[in-house]
Amino acid sequence: MSDITDGSGTKITYCALHHIKDPERISKYKWPKQPKPTKNNWDAWDDAIKNVWTTSETYHIQPKLCKWIQQPHFNTPWYIDQHNPKLLYYKTSERNYNVYVRKKMQRRQKQHKYKWSHTVNHLPLQCDQAIINRNDPSLPMLESIIIPIDPPQSSNNATTLEHHIDVFMQQINIPTSDIEKLIYTIEEGTAIAVTDASVSPYTGVGASSFVITTPDLQTSSSGSSHGVPKGSAPMDSYRAELYGIFSIMVTLQHLATTYDIKKGNILVAYDNKATLNNAFAYNDRASLNQGSFDILWAIQNIRKSINIQIQHQHVRGHQDKTGKPLTNLKLYHG
Repeated sequence: MSDITDGSGTKITYCALHHIKDPERISKYKWPKQPKPTKNNWDAWDDAIKNVWTTSETYHIQPKLCKWIQQPHFNTPWYIDQHNPKLLYYKTSERNYNVYVRKKMQRRQKQHKYKWSHTVNHLPLQCDQAIINRNDPSLPMLESIIIPIDPPQSSNNATTLEHHIDVFMQQINIPTSDIEKLIYTIEEGTAIAVTDASVSPYTGVGASSFVITTPDLQTSSSGSSHGVPKGSAPMDSYRAELYGIFSIMVTLQHLATTYDIKKGNILVAYDNKATLNNAFAYNDRASLNQGSFDILWAIQNIRKSINIQIQHQHVRGHQDKTGKPLTNLKLYHG
């Protein structure tokens, strides 16, 4: 909500009301590419602003938002020097700052206005980012100061991502003997990984399992999950099998970090063709329209963090029932 609210926390911004990308609130994140909203999308947006988030034609929020409790995800080109009250605006094209000094307040004026004074090349020490009202472009007014906030310190490590990864890895079988053999085959590019998954027709709970093994199947790391997390899409075999691939990637990341794998290659096999086509298909983040994009994003993030190349191959399921000789991949997949 704060993304579309002015610095005072009382009104929806002009840009949000008029369907304009705010040039002074630039996100720090790289968002996936999305098509432009349709007329129906904007109608729904306008209805939400008018009938849900505000209470009148003036677009005032009730109750108003309070002070910032954490750093926003966007950067603003405006800064304030509170020790020598003045505003500074960073000009990207010229890489310098316009300095605005405070004007004398007029009768009945509730806020100070600032007027342009000069240009400087460096930002003064101890400046904070600021949210500015530019209804009058030549006389900006300060609406809010974004004070840097230290992240909350918690004695409970259960809130950290590292802890969740540690809990995950406690459920993974890492061989205590011959681990060097498994690491060697990953580095040599002969290791294989297989995953399979299912969803209970009675409970709707997804389960997945995986194994990372040497070509002779003698040394392996394996794991299973009987509670595939719900998220951006309904639970189905596609989401469950994607989670199996995510589990492989987390384990590879752990092995790469623990055993200092500088370079490697592995063949990953599974029987869901949709998973095959999507899990490793994206160089950029998958769009929000892509099913289970949250798991796809997690897989891609790990791919970028390790120097292990992923090859993939489709394997038909239940080949153990055909009576035909089985390859290692088919033998493990079942």
